[in-house]
Amino acid sequence: MKIVWLLVLVCGLFLVKGHAQNPHADSLKLALKNHSQEDTVRVKILNDLAFEKHFSDPASALQYSLEARKLSKQINYPRGIALSYRYTGLAFWTQALFSNALEAFYKGLKISDSLNFRLIKADIIGNIGLIQNGMGHYKEALKLFQNSYEIHHQLNNKRREVIMLNNIGDCYLNLNLYSEALKAYNQSLSLGESMPLLVETNCRNIGNVYEAQGDYKKAAEFYERAKLSGDIKKERREMTLVRKSMASLYLKQGKKELAEKTALEAAAIAKSGNYRAPLRDSYFLLSKIAESRQDYKLSFSYFQLATAYKDSIQNLGEVSKIASMQSDYDLQLKQKEIDFLTKQSQLKRSELTRSYILLIVSALAIILLILYALT
Repeated sequence: MKIVWLLVLVCGLFLVKGHAQNPHADSLKLALKNHSQEDTVRVKILNDLAFEKHFSDPASALQYSLEARKLSKQINYPRGIALSYRYTGLAFWTQALFSNALEAFYKGLKISDSLNFRLIKADIIGNIGLIQNGMGHYKEALKLFQNSYEIHHQLNNKRREVIMLNNIGDCYLNLNLYSEALKAYNQSLSLGESMPLLVETNCRNIGNVYEAQGDYKKAAEFYERAKLSGDIKKERREMTLVRKSMASLYLKQGKKELAEKTALEAAAIAKSGNYRAPLRDSYFLLSKIAESRQDYKLSFSYFQLATAYKDSIQNLGEVSKIASMQSDYDLQLKQKEIDFLTKQSQLKRSELTRSYILLIVSALAIILLILYALT
């Protein structure tokens, strides 16, 4: 059986071997090579590369975002700085380094707030929602996603609407509000199919809802559709998540060997991309599968691995840092509000003073006119 597991892991790694091939990223690298001028164009290419690589190669994404930020500061380009902080945050988020991600997100949000970069602000608010969702704070995440969605809707940004609707569905699913989750996912799927965008993700999520409701037939249909789409695009994170979902379904259907094989594939792909949260979940699932086969020693081994990843993601230090950053940002917003009200008050006082002076001048002018008329 150990040989079988080894073969499955090797197959999983072979499956993702070609994932480094990314035509869009390759064209961006070529553009970067051909544009050596230190200007806003180079900043945009660096930031685009950071975004393009944050799932497939978060370490490279981090480096691109840092280079973009350094150059943006040199040429005094605030928009580039704000975006670079967002992409730094995404690179950390992909690896479940939540406090590092939030630190970057809040720095980007402060710049976006102060300079009224509404699109960047909406994106970062949604990204912070991802952190809250990952930490299990589903109600807080839902508010953030809805806030982000409203701004994008006002900006008529359909692509971002697709993403936020999907995230809103995730929160409803985690809160066991299945009808609301299906409504959000189906809205996202319908809007995204024409682009196409998040088709595989929405199909997997719809499958998750049906699985939670016990409709395994519909769940399987949507999982297969998600797997086909995800494998064609060769998106490792989505390939991990759909396999984990399928393994969960197989276990519930009593297909234990297939469940184990699929969960091992999910773990292998997650490990190759350093996706710590999906890897943690894959190990937890493998622990359950081994337990169902009464292999308690193996189950405990997987449980230990899952717990190690869980502790690294959701330790008290992370929670403390996150609370501190949220508090700092709230204080900044309150200070901005106080400064605004103070400025408004000063303007009103200035207007009253001017009105008072004009009144006195007018009265004096009238008195002088009367005196002139009498003489």
